[in-house]
Amino acid sequence: MVAAARNDDHGGDPMRRLETFVSAFLEQSRRYGLQAEIVIVEWNPPADRPSIADALEWPRDPGPCAVRVINVPPELHARYRHSQALELYQMIAKNAGIRRARGEFVVATNIDILFSNELVEFIAERQLEREKMYRIDRHDVMADIPSGQPVDAQLDWCASHLLRVNAARGTFSLTPDGELALEKNDIADAASGMRFEKGWYARELDGEKPFRWLENDAEIAFPAADSERTLSIEIEPGPGTGIQPFGIEIFDEREVRIAAEHVTRRTFLNFPIAPRTSRIRIHIEGGGRKIAHDPRVLNARVMRCGWGKMAPPKLTLPRLFERSAAPVPEDVCAPEFLHMTACGDFTLLARERWFDLRGYPEFDLHAMNIDALFCWMAHHGGAREVILRDPMRIYHVEHGLGWTPEGQVALFERLDKLGIPCLDYADVIRWARDMKRFDRPMIFNRENWGAAAADLAETMPVEPA
Repeated sequence: MVAAARNDDHGGDPMRRLETFVSAFLEQSRRYGLQAEIVIVEWNPPADRPSIADALEWPRDPGPCAVRVINVPPELHARYRHSQALELYQMIAKNAGIRRARGEFVVATNIDILFSNELVEFIAERQLEREKMYRIDRHDVMADIPSGQPVDAQLDWCASHLLRVNAARGTFSLTPDGELALEKNDIADAASGMRFEKGWYARELDGEKPFRWLENDAEIAFPAADSERTLSIEIEPGPGTGIQPFGIEIFDEREVRIAAEHVTRRTFLNFPIAPRTSRIRIHIEGGGRKIAHDPRVLNARVMRCGWGKMAPPKLTLPRLFERSAAPVPEDVCAPEFLHMTACGDFTLLARERWFDLRGYPEFDLHAMNIDALFCWMAHHGGAREVILRDPMRIYHVEHGLGWTPEGQVALFERLDKLGIPCLDYADVIRWARDMKRFDRPMIFNRENWGAAAADLAETMPVEPA
């Protein structure tokens, strides 16, 4: 387990989050007999504060798990161009820990993460495969997690205080008990009772107008009604259908086809929904094509979805794509679709895989998008992705820094004000396409990655029993 930290005010009381992270994992390691180590890379520690090893209260009985604190001094940090504005180079710090990790497998994670019991038990079973890259959904929880409690109590609290889930298809809002929720400005209103489940991507905005993309099959769940009603959808072709007309079919939860239409342009479709029906599946016929600049399958764009028959306004509706646009070539080299959402919080590979790839690219930039780039590197380096499913989870404790859908604009404004550049996602996609074309990883670091030549001081505040 490798994470980076420093004893400052990063994100609001990071030492409390670190203590929760360490205590929980030590307790779980004892329970499941997991021989492991937590490697905390203390990057650029502030001179006016105690070290992490001295600041935390460490458990007396760590069980089979060790804790190592590796110190990266300010003089090494000062070598980087943006060292005055960016006090923690997160991915480079993790590389220093990965380079010095001793386990057969290494999980790159963060200090505001809790693992579910089922996840730790799975790891303890020693069934991990060296040719795989393990990823998982991240569930974000409210900030006021009870500290000093047994891990089971904390996990129960997390499961009932959810905010959102970061899944392969995007970031989705949740109710506190874990049901998918509509966004504040979504394609359906809250009174509709609709939930956009499997096959839908996260809500996006075209200006102030919301829309969602859907794949070949997309499900909508809703409360059943005692009488028949009409479901109306405003929809148009997308790149996944070659921006061409396509067929659409609607099936109920018994897989009975209840409607079929042909979509030629942006239009309104009205479907009858029988009494006591609580779920439908929308099937797109003729979709599934990929595009060069997005790993997703974007078959059709839905702008509105609701109850009651809708009709288009008298004015001609604008369209996202023109029918005259050239269809996407069949042989386009599109990026591989991988679970990129919140990947910096859980990426698990065999130690030798991390070394083969020479860790995360050590760019003198903010950490954003570097973790996604590494996942494409790992995939095309032969570590094919496995997504661990519920009830295996990681929980992320909300705090005042980092990326959130609501705080994205403020984050970019803060970085811009400080003069800290980020890796452009367009560059990541371009490199991912090149890796897909040759099915080979791009290696960005030299052999001295992870501060290999530096003699870094190490403290072991917790030794395995």
